[in-house]
Amino acid sequence: MQSNRFVYLDGLRGLAALFVLTRHTESFWGFSLFRSYLAVDLFFILSGVVIANAYGRKLASGAMSVTEFSVIRIIRLYPVFFLSFLLSAAIPLGQLLRRPDAELTLEALLIIIPLTALMLPSGMSRGAALFPLNGPYWSLFFELIVNVLYAVLRPRLTVVRTLAALLLLGLVCLVAALDRGSLNIGFTWGAGSILAGFARAAFGILLGTLVHKVIHKAPRTLRTRAAPWIAMAAVLAVLASPSMGEADAIIDMLAVSLLFPLCVLAASHGPRTKLDGALLALGSGSYPIYVLHQPVAHVTSFLLSGSQTALTPYGGIVLVAMLIPAAMWIERAYDIPVRRWLMAKYARRNGALPATTA
Repeated sequence: MQSNRFVYLDGLRGLAALFVLTRHTESFWGFSLFRSYLAVDLFFILSGVVIANAYGRKLASGAMSVTEFSVIRIIRLYPVFFLSFLLSAAIPLGQLLRRPDAELTLEALLIIIPLTALMLPSGMSRGAALFPLNGPYWSLFFELIVNVLYAVLRPRLTVVRTLAALLLLGLVCLVAALDRGSLNIGFTWGAGSILAGFARAAFGILLGTLVHKVIHKAPRTLRTRAAPWIAMAAVLAVLASPSMGEADAIIDMLAVSLLFPLCVLAASHGPRTKLDGALLALGSGSYPIYVLHQPVAHVTSFLLSGSQTALTPYGGIVLVAMLIPAAMWIERAYDIPVRRWLMAKYARRNGALPATTA
């Protein structure tokens, strides 16, 4: 760990956010990256590492309550989420003004909008997206649930129990992946999909907490100067890899359960470089990129009257070139100040609260 930040992990997080962006904005690129959906599983693993590092000992010892931890997590996620929500809600409302027969009716939006504002799923029928306003919200929903469960169970969460839980959750993920044909599941309505989405989040986050336990015991082969860069290259190769047909489910599970943890472990070490600032900036902007890319792409497509398909892949490059600095500015000028204000307000009402909102 370097000055309480995992620099190369920030870089991994930022790159994963860009892969999610390309997946949801294919009309800007003219191509698709089949296995880019696994970037979400990488997010879950990274989240587990960060949470265990920042709060694991405090939760285990009772120095931090479940309520305090939950408040910190909501404060960490909500300001940028709310900004994204406002933009995401404005889009279908604008569509209704232009076309009364828009896909989302006013009656549906009267239910969807308030539920989404509370970070709750709001699909209107079986098979519909859990979050019709902005699809990627599904992972935040499950992440918060798993975070709270982790806080509740942490005092009793031994390594053996963690391994047992991972075995069970991994089995659920494997069965769901084999049934669907890949691990690209968990974001639509239906009992099986919701169970799979929870299992993906819980498996990744718990796996991340386990990786954190062994960070300082990593073998020397994972502590070389080149190891973090090799790890990044391996992750990028997987996320950009094509479909392998019937083998996709097995490949996905091997990537998430074996390759990604090893890459995260390798990327947890490494010397300082001239690129530290860029890696940290990319990591800081990853969350705004993740929750803002879909509504921003929709607005951009509307302004271009759908002509982005004729500009591929340059339209995608311009979209990324706009989003990265905008995300970094949002994090610096809006997210951090708002989080500090919310933390200070909560602390005044409830006594001292740890300053971190990792």
